[in-house]
Amino acid sequence: MKTSIRLKIVVISFLFVSVNLFGQDNPQSIVDNFFANYEKKGAEEAIDLLYATNKWMERKSDGINNLKSQLSRFNEGLVGEYFGHVFIDKIKTSDCYEIHTYFMKFDRQPLRLTFHFYKASDK
Repeated sequence: MKTSIRLKIVVISFLFVSVNLFGQDNPQSIVDNFFANYEKKGAEEAIDLLYATNKWMERKSDGINNLKSQLSRFNEGLVGEYFGHVFIDKIKTSDCYEIHTYFMKFDRQPLRLTFHFYKASDK
């Protein structure tokens, strides 16, 4: 039961904080980099590099630190081994807004991540 509650907290936190600018990368490459960094460097660094694309996220440092802490708790002791990720859905509402949804596959249960991408101008 506690795992289910933690899962909901992480998903809700990720939804709350995950507004990014496209920057020089496209949304798919940003997501691909996030998962590659998660696998190689861990949750905290993957999140830091994810939010590095958006200069405005400095103002949300408490929310990002909370998200890093929660995602780091999804370790082998809690949810088992990590087996990769699965693409679920992509919604492109316009040239300036996209939503990408993925499952992270763990031994015990999946974790749903939803990435929101916003591009106000050409970057």
